[in-house]
Amino acid sequence: MPSVSPSTLKSYERIVGSAIESVADQSCEEALVEEIALTSDENSKEIQNAKEPSSNEPNLPSPTSSLKNKQEPGTSPKENTTSTSSTKTSKPNSKCSKHRLIGGLDNGWQRRGTGRSYNSSSGHTSMRARQSGKMIGRAGRTKKCAKCARERNPTDHDCRLNYNKSSKSMEADMAKELIIDNSLLNKYNAMISVLIMDDDSSTICALRREAEEFIEKWSDMNHAKKNLTKKLIPLKMSQKVQDYFSNCFSIAIQQNRSNADGVRAALLSIVPHAFGEHNQCGKWCKYSELGEKYVHVNLPHGKPLADINLRVKLSEIFSKFSNDAHKLAPCGSTQGNESFNNVVASKHPKHRHYAGSESFVVRVAAAVCQWNLGTVYVVHVNLKLGLPPGHFAMQYRQTKDQKRKRKAVEASTIQKKRKRVELKRIRSSKDAGAERKEGITHESDCSAETLPELLDNEMKTNSCLLHKLDILPSRGISKRITDVTNLHIVGGEMFFGDTLLKTVSLRVAMEDFLSFLDTQGDQVILMAHNGYKFDFPLMLRNLSRLNLLDEFKTIVTGFSDTLNIFRNILPERRKAKKSFSQTTLAVEYLGQESAEGAHNALADVDILQKLISAIKIDHLTIYNHTQNITDFIRNEALKNVHTSNKISLEFLKNCVSTNMLSRIAKAGINRSLIIDVYKTKGPKGIEMLLSEDVRGRPRVTKHKKSIAILTKAISTSYN
Repeated sequence: MPSVSPSTLKSYERIVGSAIESVADQSCEEALVEEIALTSDENSKEIQNAKEPSSNEPNLPSPTSSLKNKQEPGTSPKENTTSTSSTKTSKPNSKCSKHRLIGGLDNGWQRRGTGRSYNSSSGHTSMRARQSGKMIGRAGRTKKCAKCARERNPTDHDCRLNYNKSSKSMEADMAKELIIDNSLLNKYNAMISVLIMDDDSSTICALRREAEEFIEKWSDMNHAKKNLTKKLIPLKMSQKVQDYFSNCFSIAIQQNRSNADGVRAALLSIVPHAFGEHNQCGKWCKYSELGEKYVHVNLPHGKPLADINLRVKLSEIFSKFSNDAHKLAPCGSTQGNESFNNVVASKHPKHRHYAGSESFVVRVAAAVCQWNLGTVYVVHVNLKLGLPPGHFAMQYRQTKDQKRKRKAVEASTIQKKRKRVELKRIRSSKDAGAERKEGITHESDCSAETLPELLDNEMKTNSCLLHKLDILPSRGISKRITDVTNLHIVGGEMFFGDTLLKTVSLRVAMEDFLSFLDTQGDQVILMAHNGYKFDFPLMLRNLSRLNLLDEFKTIVTGFSDTLNIFRNILPERRKAKKSFSQTTLAVEYLGQESAEGAHNALADVDILQKLISAIKIDHLTIYNHTQNITDFIRNEALKNVHTSNKISLEFLKNCVSTNMLSRIAKAGINRSLIIDVYKTKGPKGIEMLLSEDVRGRPRVTKHKKSIAILTKAISTSYN
């Protein structure tokens, strides 16, 4: 069977398209009638509440009440009040005051762009009713027609070419069509008196020039918060501080909804509050109760900010937003319009071009139908075409719409919203931490040649490079370590005190470390104080994880621990049981001042070098106390096995001493082995295992009583 040709599909698309546009127009008209009724009901309730106050608390003015009290020139308040019954039953009398509606307006382009470059050949604008949430108007603009481009006469086809100006000016032109020249609004004697929209265009100015009456504008909360974030990013503050000001901005507006003076005062108090001045704070601030004990929970270290230059810049930013408090106070939102744009994108993907024909307009109309009616709009289109749907088609569409509504209601609950915020916080925190650890993996103009330039300019020599590389720990930093080193992590970033450190990935640090060692010649020996227990095992684990251990072994001959050296060459100190910590040795041999900055990598290396010189440790002594790297790696592997064995033998710790457990573990015996022996050979097998002769000595012990106690404990555990 031959496939359907594109021309046949296009001809049927035009037939169905006209039906879709008709259904979309009808749904917008029904939505407008519904919105007028809902607005009138809301006004009636507010009038009644104003006459009979229900509480002693003063009520904040609602958006609709503020509109209701505005009179048209030459009219009385009574004339401005519209009855509910007239809007529901018949077309209002044109001599009556117009129905004042609140609408959200937003534009969408069919090609991705930025604030700097919008060059889409088509765009659409939607107008969403605030009470019902439905679309009461749509408009489209296109600068191309495929047939007209082939020099066809515009009259012999359905030409939708209707714009020849810049893409950026489409929004203002379509807004004028939807608000000023809207025949549907005139038919029902309604007007858009308040417009909710973002602050990214001059559309409101164009509308006010054409409108007979003043149109009030409310700012979209989401766009306002994004604009604030864009202004905060250049200030180079930490993510935690940035989130703090962003959250304070939202809370200040939400807590003073519909109160412009309250919003203005709250916004102006945010910066002084963050810098420890609480004279302008309201009751929400606990400083008046706690005094000097007050802690800024959401600021680094719980302390107020102190950077004067930062304060000046922040004050300028929040002062500008406070000037628009009257726009922010109603907490308007065009989130519904943004969601509608996603519906349009599902029918008109941005990577496809449909603006050369009527297909673009039809797809926007289909999105309006789906928004207002649900997916059941397909049934309405079928009926419009004289194709009655079957029972199962209707049932499928209704079930699908019900499921969508249930999910929407569930997603709007407080619990779900909090969960989304928490998940976003966790995801952002993980990403930030991972990026700090990985270093630069994706960035504009980043290449192998330019990467070294991103490191500190002070890294002139290999020795500087060695100690200048800071690595963000994968497991965080405990409070105990922070108290010792003054290093801590905030929002995935590492700080030394209040100073933000530039960190690189572990791989970058270790590769640079190997490059430095490679320049030091052959027979390299690494020294560290207490290195056998801390520095060297940690280094080897990281090198092994990065598959750099083989290269490391070709450069480094062995390790030497200065703790062992000092203990051997200072026997009197060992007999007196004095401390051999590096800080204590530095105070005694180098003076009190030399210990300043201890537990900082650079300072520790410098102190150790001076101690070696002061105590006069020569190269031969160092060489005699050096452990071959191959032997060290083998011993570390044995230690890991012993540790694992000891952990598996925890079930015996109440029966035998810790020393006996260690001896059993070092003998290569673990829980699995000892249970298997007992299971197959019983108590006699346990005795043979523990007393087995190894180079003339028992594997663990030949003591009958100890063996009997162990056998009893194993029997109890097994049974």
